[in-house]
Amino acid sequence: MLPSIFDFLDYRTWLRDAFAAQKRTDRTFGYRKIAPALGLKSPGHITWILQGKRNLTSKSAQSLCDVFHMGPSELQWLELLIAHNDCHEPLERLRLFKRIAGGLHGKRRILEQAQAAYWSHWQFPVIRELAAIAPELTLDPDALGKRVWPAISRKEAEQALHTLEHIGLLARQPNGTLARKDKVLSAGDDWTAEAVRSFQASLLVLAQQALAEIPKENRDISTVTFSVSKKTLAAIQKRAREFRQEVIALARTDREPEGVYHLALQLFPASK
Repeated sequence: MLPSIFDFLDYRTWLRDAFAAQKRTDRTFGYRKIAPALGLKSPGHITWILQGKRNLTSKSAQSLCDVFHMGPSELQWLELLIAHNDCHEPLERLRLFKRIAGGLHGKRRILEQAQAAYWSHWQFPVIRELAAIAPELTLDPDALGKRVWPAISRKEAEQALHTLEHIGLLARQPNGTLARKDKVLSAGDDWTAEAVRSFQASLLVLAQQALAEIPKENRDISTVTFSVSKKTLAAIQKRAREFRQEVIALARTDREPEGVYHLALQLFPASK
């Protein structure tokens, strides 16, 4: 059977699996046979697409759906994945991922809709932490929205509370408030990589805003540019991982938290 497109976040991975599934039922099926149907000049173009050296176009997506006898909903999902996978602008990738997370309702998938929803809005983790500090705020969405920085609307606060309770990250208490269930929540390394990547992009945008709006004494934003060997780079990456674990340990053992903070560490190459 053809793998369901709704089980994938990467259209190239789906395409590779779909070709393999079709080959098992039709031994004559191959890149050379399918390339003309997709409007490609040579079978090599398919290899380049699978390797990420070329992108699948909307026109080719339509032809691909015709080849695999896929319906309109599969075509729309494929086109959405193409737009998201091949987009390099962080805010646009975040917008497209929100559409993906919102479109998963009722579909069989590897990516769970509830978990995707958590990472698709930066305010969800913030409100989860605020519920641990001041659970009484969960009874007053207006006050809760104003406590968040930057402030969010009552409707957004209500949506966050509803989602967090629905996916089991906040639990209703006898007095009506919502309380955080787990003290530390960590993302795995499978589907969440994409969800977290979009979440991280939104935090970088917030960091820019914090640089302009939050007093220096209430933030710590610094940068350094340096040149090192691969061996030293690996040592720096190890120290960064250890530091993150230390931060988590400190937060986990803090018995009287007073505020919610974002910590984002960026290490990326500035030369080829």
